[in-house]
Amino acid sequence: MKMQASAKLISREIKRPAVRAYGAPKLTPRGRNVVVENFELGETSIIHDNEKVSILIDLRFVNVPPLTQFRYCKTYGRQEMNFDRFEIVGIEAIGLSPGPMKFTVGSYVDPAILHTLPPTRKLNL
Repeated sequence: MKMQASAKLISREIKRPAVRAYGAPKLTPRGRNVVVENFELGETSIIHDNEKVSILIDLRFVNVPPLTQFRYCKTYGRQEMNFDRFEIVGIEAIGLSPGPMKFTVGSYVDPAILHTLPPTRKLNL
């Protein structure tokens, strides 16, 4: 049997219409330590709590053609953050294959400072 197919990457930028900052009322919004960013994709959000970040990706209301695969998501930040949580909700709506899911978490590192960092570790999730 011979099979031939083609595929294409469909990239989607998700807008962030709401950003809320929580903290002491006397602080300016930039000075508050908890920031919640809400996105135009269900209940997708990124929560910053000082140096920690939690990401929720909500795929429940995404309209996709059959055989679509969720391959990756990319986030950008101004500084290095510690991930507290990473959650995907509604992944069954796009036909999740049975079995474990592989995650790769990485960040860009300026080659000039690479030698100053500890060695990379493999996480068993």
